[in-house]
Amino acid sequence: MRKPLDLLRARLKGSTLIEASAGTGKTYSLAALFLRYIVEEGFKVEEILVVTFTEAATEELRGRIRARLKEALALFAVGESDDEFLKGLLAKCVDHELARRRIVRALASFDEAPIFTIHSFCGRVLAQSAFECGAPFEREVSGDSSSALEEVVGDYWRVTVGNLPVLVKRRLQEKRIGVGELSKFAGKWRARQNMTLIPDGGDPWPESLEGSVKSLFESFSSLWLESRGEVARLIQESPAVNKRSYSRKNLPRWVDLVTSYAAGSDPFSAPEELLRFSNSGLEDKRTGEGALPVHKIFDLAEELVLAIASLERAVNQTLLSFKMGAIKYLREHLPKWKSEHRLRHFDDLILELRDALASDGGEALAVQLRSRYRAALIDEFQDTDPVQYEIFSRIFGAGHPLFIIGDPKQAIYSFRGADVYTYMHAAKETEQANTLDKNYRSSPALVRGVNTLFGAYENPFLVEEIKFEPAIPGLDGDPSFTVDGVEDAPLKVCHILRGDGKLSTADAARRAMEYVTAEILTLLGGVDGEAALADGKPLRAEDIAVLSNTHDNARALQGMLLSRGVPAVIYDSESVFSSSEARELYLLLRAIEEPGYMNGVRGALATSLIGLDARQIKAVEEGEGWEEWLLRVLFYHRLWHERGFIQMSRALIDGEGIRARLLASDGGERRLTNLLHIVELLGHAAVEGKLGAAGVTKHLAAKLAHGGKSEEHEMRIESDANAVRILTVHKSKGLEYPVVFVPFSYEVMGRRAVEAFCHDPSDSMKGILNIDPDSPEYPEHREAALAEQRAERVRALYVALTRGSRRTYFFCGPIDGSEGSGVATLLTPESDPAQLGDDGYSTIVEGLAEGSSGSIEVRPVGPLGGLPPSCIYQPAGEKAEALRVRIPRANHSARWSVESFSSISKGAHSGLKERPDRDEFTSQGGDSEEAEGIFAFPKGARAGNLFHAILEEVSFTGGAKDRLHEVRRNLGRFGFGAEWESVVADSIERTLAAPLGWGFSLSDLDDRDRVSELEFFLPMKYLSSSALSDLFARYGTDFGGEPSLDFLETIAKLGFGVVRGYLRGFIDLTFRHGGRYYIVDWKSNHLGNTAADYGYEGMALAMNRSGYHLQYHLYLAALHRYLAARLPGYSYAECFGGVAYLFLRGIGRGEAGCGIYRARPAKELIVALADLLMDGEVK
Repeated sequence: MRKPLDLLRARLKGSTLIEASAGTGKTYSLAALFLRYIVEEGFKVEEILVVTFTEAATEELRGRIRARLKEALALFAVGESDDEFLKGLLAKCVDHELARRRIVRALASFDEAPIFTIHSFCGRVLAQSAFECGAPFEREVSGDSSSALEEVVGDYWRVTVGNLPVLVKRRLQEKRIGVGELSKFAGKWRARQNMTLIPDGGDPWPESLEGSVKSLFESFSSLWLESRGEVARLIQESPAVNKRSYSRKNLPRWVDLVTSYAAGSDPFSAPEELLRFSNSGLEDKRTGEGALPVHKIFDLAEELVLAIASLERAVNQTLLSFKMGAIKYLREHLPKWKSEHRLRHFDDLILELRDALASDGGEALAVQLRSRYRAALIDEFQDTDPVQYEIFSRIFGAGHPLFIIGDPKQAIYSFRGADVYTYMHAAKETEQANTLDKNYRSSPALVRGVNTLFGAYENPFLVEEIKFEPAIPGLDGDPSFTVDGVEDAPLKVCHILRGDGKLSTADAARRAMEYVTAEILTLLGGVDGEAALADGKPLRAEDIAVLSNTHDNARALQGMLLSRGVPAVIYDSESVFSSSEARELYLLLRAIEEPGYMNGVRGALATSLIGLDARQIKAVEEGEGWEEWLLRVLFYHRLWHERGFIQMSRALIDGEGIRARLLASDGGERRLTNLLHIVELLGHAAVEGKLGAAGVTKHLAAKLAHGGKSEEHEMRIESDANAVRILTVHKSKGLEYPVVFVPFSYEVMGRRAVEAFCHDPSDSMKGILNIDPDSPEYPEHREAALAEQRAERVRALYVALTRGSRRTYFFCGPIDGSEGSGVATLLTPESDPAQLGDDGYSTIVEGLAEGSSGSIEVRPVGPLGGLPPSCIYQPAGEKAEALRVRIPRANHSARWSVESFSSISKGAHSGLKERPDRDEFTSQGGDSEEAEGIFAFPKGARAGNLFHAILEEVSFTGGAKDRLHEVRRNLGRFGFGAEWESVVADSIERTLAAPLGWGFSLSDLDDRDRVSELEFFLPMKYLSSSALSDLFARYGTDFGGEPSLDFLETIAKLGFGVVRGYLRGFIDLTFRHGGRYYIVDWKSNHLGNTAADYGYEGMALAMNRSGYHLQYHLYLAALHRYLAARLPGYSYAECFGGVAYLFLRGIGRGEAGCGIYRARPAKELIVALADLLMDGEVK
């Protein structure tokens, strides 16, 4: 066991490994060591090399080290500090004035501090020591090498593929292997030089075997066509042949297939059924009764099958050797190609410095670098690779001050070439090793939970050299995290229940996403009404992270959260050039570049950026609109050539309304962010490369073909707003969040890959790449590769579970296909999780919880059946927000958008999605009476969600006992205690039984005649608050003829300019009774503690203050349009019955009509309102 690092006494000479577990203050320790070199050793900042692996980490380190120097300067000036390390440093230092001067000097020259990424470091050395390195001057450095790789592999293809046998060329076509696919394969492996390739070369092509197959085919074909009937009869009559296989159904079909083959001219494309007519095929289906049938055809078929199988192996071997040849060719010719084209890519910087250090003049270069950098601090060393390690080991050999800092438990970047085995090799080479073992990130209880989870297994990380040492909590006491005032276990093991059937990973993922969505709603107060409290402060959406494993899962989860009103953004490492926006922009730019290419113009119009469908394009072509579109394309073409890409792209996006069109689509913010990002990248490329229209279009086409690989090509987050963060485990490394969800750790990616890469068991610094399943070593190499992948998945699980500071949820269970996943490898290393069933799995996870001292809780996750539409998140600050005055502003060029009653009522036409209306209004004033019964029931959104859910799901005509069951189920679901059961059930029964004032009650309705949460989209040509105000002033309202001054004032205060697009909404209840249609809206608003408070005056005040009058007029306009389009002979006067707002707390408690606010606007008003929305004017 390694000793914990003592920052004040750690030896500053020689090489030291620091193993830093998650959250243990790695950056703090680096900054402290840097400071000690300044203060104690007197090194200048430019003499201390600091290397890490990303630009973001470099900037963080630079900021933290500078801040630490400033803190130290203040310490030596004042003599006091709360920081234990700084106080110790002060006490240790003999000459305070000398130390102060050294720190002042360091801060004055800090901009010269060599704090680099590995690529920047190598580039700097090659530039400063170009002569010693033998490096050419003035070579352009690029981050994306894919086009260069494809050029060189294309050369390999051209000089090689022509010499391949025809059968191998055919196989290339069948497998769709072209230059692009081959360059991806070769580029993936070309940097790993110290690697054994299997196969490495191949046997000569068996020309004689190819001739034998042709000869055998001719003999077989002629005999088969003559005797196939006889052959079939022999098999049918033979008692020795299994007739269940050679049945009356199968045998004729097999004969037909083989006949087609025999009658053809391709001897190499034999059907599998040929084996059925060979001796070995018949033997395989022998019954044991008598002798098998004898015929020459069976002998010929046997020989032909064996010859084709041998030839097939030769084809595969030649193909695999061809692929491996691409790696070798690339290694040899890519450097030459780059030198000729004066290009250099980031990875070349590392390779060139390694080669320079390994050359004859390498030691002289190393001496020069050692004198330049008197100490080195290498961060994130678990992410290094053999080439990088060779650089550091050659420069900073034995005795030179060197700290390498990392954590093998967090080595998860093998897909980028990082190699944890290199770290383990380096650990053995260093002179001493220490650990950082105090976790300052997570609460002590959460640290104990993770310790329990990984400490329960003898070798959790599957690699003997990677030990798990329990972390020590570094925070004093457990920081507060409460939900509904309760503080419980911070590590939630969410056990996805299998039940009696199957449980696929896809089903498990759907359940996990539903559960995550519901739990986030609870934590944010969207369901319970009060957000969770972290250290006394309400939890915000941005405090929550969800770690995904695939882009599809991330998108699906984001969609689910957004549908519930929860803001969510995706941090994506996927290239923006892989997006649909990149492909559509290419079509659009190609059309602008070549305006005379009509099919190109049609393709551009069909993109979602422009938004025409096939019918509209046809109508444009047949009418006068085609010429207009061609003129617009030509305008952009000329603008591009005269003013450049940047000016043209701005005009295009503004002129065609692309911004608003994208924002109005699903995932609009994400799509617009992608488009603007691509336009920005193309603008840079146009300026830097001096590209014209053809050059920019070609550049984009190349990016579409290869994808952008550099950091600047990664998709940006679509919003900085307060939103749930969805990101991959790899993207999350180094980050922390108060609450973390890990919903997909049971999924296994890349299981079917044929390539087997593993480390040589005799030398872990060497690799083995075996792509030949027929090689004798393949099973061993394949198993070793799978074992390494399982180990990395466990490490990824560790990274995921150590991102949270207050609470972490991870999902697991007896899931089909989860064997080999990170969570299955850890929790059930000896068995397939699916075979355990719920009981067996529960025993494992409950056992962990029991031994965790209360830090782990197991939560069963069954089928949720989907969240009801009523479960909608609304930030606390918005729940009781009154209508607000908004300063009108002109908007003559109204953008297209999707509006809702909520957005219109706040004067904000920002394209927000409508959410089912819920009760934001709570109380109208002080309560004079003490609350009892339903009046004492909790107020707010949670109450509204509960009543909406119950009334959406119960049968109005069924028995009270069935409705009571729904009441009980939903009370628990929305966090209410059983003590409210009778109160809520009574309110539901009163609501259904109360006369509505139309001659019937809700209990009289047939369930088939009602629709809950009816969603509508009503087209709006042009709409403004002033137009609405004029309309109501002209036509009056349903409440007393002339509109009240309060209502007109409410409309005037909306203050929004012109909007166009769609009005979207949800109507709580729409039903038909007696041939008429009605609308009902449920309101759980608390108006007071007596029935009198729910009389007409109280309800009218609530209706006006909350804007409900405007709401039901808009809803009626939508229903009017809907019915008019679908009911023959529709008449508003005859078909529409009325609208009722039911204030549930008051119904059935006072005089008749208490709690029921009815309205039936005049036909003229509703027709005029519908016309205004649809046509922008009143007819």
